[in-house]
Amino acid sequence: MISTFDAYGIVRAYGLERLRHPGLAQNGRLLVMRLMIDDVVRIELDGGLRLMRVAKLSGNGQVFMVGLHEANVDARNRDPGSEFKYASKMAGSLMSAQARRVTVSVTGDLRDPGFKP
Repeated sequence: MISTFDAYGIVRAYGLERLRHPGLAQNGRLLVMRLMIDDVVRIELDGGLRLMRVAKLSGNGQVFMVGLHEANVDARNRDPGSEFKYASKMAGSLMSAQARRVTVSVTGDLRDPGFKP
């Protein structure tokens, strides 16, 4: 995981092509998945496949997600009286949860490339 500040530094030094290379990560190894806030992920949680939206990314590689149709999640997560909590996974454990980035069109069509180990 890299910060926005580091991403801008890579673009300044090497150009946008290096940052957005479709097959290589910034450390030169094969790219598994590139996620940003508000991306939609299909992931196996609680024994079933769920559509989740990336709500927050932590610098240590932790990804916080919420259900795709959840609203007002930041305030609900901060409220100690609420039962709502973010679902979180470390970047390395996304593969064991068969996570993959998917797209949902405006009309609700799901485009899922399927899990590729």
